[in-house]
Amino acid sequence: GEPTMMFFNCDSTAGFSGVTLETANVKQGTGAWKHAATPGNPVLAIGSFSPVDITYYRNGFLHMWVYCSNINGLGTEGQIEISSSGTSDVNEYAWRLGNYVTKTGWNELWLPMSGAEAYNGMPDFANINYMRIYAVGHSCDFLFDGIEFVHESGYDPEGGGGTEPQPTEPLTLHNCDSIDGISFVARETGNIKEGSGAWRHQ
Repeated sequence: GEPTMMFFNCDSTAGFSGVTLETANVKQGTGAWKHAATPGNPVLAIGSFSPVDITYYRNGFLHMWVYCSNINGLGTEGQIEISSSGTSDVNEYAWRLGNYVTKTGWNELWLPMSGAEAYNGMPDFANINYMRIYAVGHSCDFLFDGIEFVHESGYDPEGGGGTEPQPTEPLTLHNCDSIDGISFVARETGNIKEGSGAWRHQ
């Protein structure tokens, strides 16, 4: 599998209701989904689609960008949901919106598959066919963009595209197997953690 798999690039709203196309304030590609506040209707975006196989990403992340015009208008309860049942709350994984959308403006969301809440059975990862985003009592406008699945090996919270330095072997300052050149310690060979000796200070 690839490190990332685009789920919805949000350059089109085809198949989804609750959203219109935004082409100016976008994070990825040429468009974003826009939901102008509907305080009486909690649904922000909802869609059914042909089954998508996300098995390779089942231990990874759902990664997306969410714009909130005023964090104080996020509402009382919201979720991002995916399912394999063609509807909500059955064979569903969900994440709480308020845990990840934390500020006014664009928020980068890394939704861990391992941290999702399952509703009425686990989703069939080979047949994801439904997505819903809602926020009860919201009064802010939303934008959504770049919805993709990321393999656990591709976690990149700063968006550096893999340019972060790779882990290196630890540097051993002293293995403590000898006391040459070291004062105030004796060589211990019984109670040690590594190698053939430790420093003992009496």
